[in-house]
Amino acid sequence: MFLLRRGSPSGWPLMLVSLVLTMASGLMAIAFWTLRGDFSLLWWIPNLYLMLFPVPGIIRLTASDPRVAAQDAESGHGRVAAPVQDARG
Repeated sequence: MFLLRRGSPSGWPLMLVSLVLTMASGLMAIAFWTLRGDFSLLWWIPNLYLMLFPVPGIIRLTASDPRVAAQDAESGHGRVAAPVQDARG
């Protein structure tokens, strides 16, 4: 979050890695408790939270390149695809 607030280009990729690792830790804990057959809500609720709260952020970060979206917002127009040229020129 610090890098994002400072406008660093490495902020978005690091945030994505952080969210994915947080989700993975919750998933590993849920898998562990499932394999043990322990279904105590005292353990499941925090681990389900760790597994599920990163999902909206991951979707938002992977839906489009945030740097391109920010540049488009600053310029006031949407992204336009460049014309495709075939190998013959």
